[in-house]
Amino acid sequence: MKEDPNYSDYTFKFAVKNKDLLSNKDMINYDNKLSFYYHLLTSKTIYFNSWVSFPKRKGQKWIQLWHGYPYKKIFKDINTFYLTNDIDEINYKNSNVKKWDMVHSLDRRNTYIFKKLFSNATIIEVPYEKIEWLKTYNKNKTFKNKILEDLNLDENIKYCLYAPTYRPYPIHIDLNEVKKLVPRGQKLCIHSHRMLNVCYHNSDDVLFIDELEDVQPLSLICESLITDYSSLRFEFEQLNREVVLYQPDLELYKQIQGIY
Repeated sequence: MKEDPNYSDYTFKFAVKNKDLLSNKDMINYDNKLSFYYHLLTSKTIYFNSWVSFPKRKGQKWIQLWHGYPYKKIFKDINTFYLTNDIDEINYKNSNVKKWDMVHSLDRRNTYIFKKLFSNATIIEVPYEKIEWLKTYNKNKTFKNKILEDLNLDENIKYCLYAPTYRPYPIHIDLNEVKKLVPRGQKLCIHSHRMLNVCYHNSDDVLFIDELEDVQPLSLICESLITDYSSLRFEFEQLNREVVLYQPDLELYKQIQGIY
């Protein structure tokens, strides 16, 4: 959008928590609430990709980019959404959705789900930018080597990414079982969902890269993916790379969360 002449008279601001990014004039400090709320309340359009609970100014447009292609059930489709009796959580999400003007969808299947759940919003079908990003840099060796260098990873080693997603319950994962799924000649690295309550057993010779907030760079440099119910599988498949589903708690997950 910044490069599009149609938006030449727009000012773009990105709210970030990483203080190292603040040297860029387009970035504002999320933790500085005076600055953050000033821009939140004075901006014409707000883009976000998860659940947010902020005041919405009259005449403002809110666009929900979403954060992945729905494989696990979401929002009111979750099997136990109303059974939890968590009235605060239910009211919180219901009130959030009413503020959305547009929701970003990838395709017709995605749109069908979103129209049912977010009926007050306009659903727009356009490619996910993060998938386009992966395709753009997939064959750029220089770019990928820079990511490996930043993560202190060896460019001569092939890596397999294990990326378990969030569950609404704690889980114990035996990494010896996961290792059996790693393609020959690859080293296992792990990036867990930031809200996952997990205990790993037997974790020798495994790289944990959980401190990395964005999984996109790992998706680019890893040759294969092991995951469970994460939408990351759809992004990886766009690169024609091997995806293995490891779902040891499948029956429990289907009962509590559910999958499409």
